[in-house]
Amino acid sequence: MWRQKSLTIILAGFFLSLDQFLKYRALGAWPEKILLNKFFGWQPFLNDGVAFGLPVPMVIITVMSILIIAMFVFLLTRDDKIKNNFGIFACLSIATAGALSNLIDRIIYGHTVDYILIFTGIINLADVLIVMGVGGYIWYKKNDK
Repeated sequence: MWRQKSLTIILAGFFLSLDQFLKYRALGAWPEKILLNKFFGWQPFLNDGVAFGLPVPMVIITVMSILIIAMFVFLLTRDDKIKNNFGIFACLSIATAGALSNLIDRIIYGHTVDYILIFTGIINLADVLIVMGVGGYIWYKKNDK
């Protein structure tokens, strides 16, 4: 299982790096809107809030992000049940990578950089990682007997 966990951590790091690269490109070389069709595309957007652009003071978002990431890291490294369940470990690893990527944005830019246009919303890869990771974690916990 050590090999699987190592690969998972490398993969989570890759997705974090990819998200940061895409955000960098959204701010620089690809700042314009590009539609694939009328529902999907590339549209850089600076998000000062949290999910769905809800306005929350940046200091609260940053502190909460740090606490959540610290909790995830604690669970990944200290909780034997999680350390011994590869599915839960993988889900928390990718959620942590997504949360860390958005925290990096908040620290460097003062907001998150979103770029994937889906219908009327704009998200980023980090958001996808967080939703998939937390959703997978909930699924595993619900089905863990």
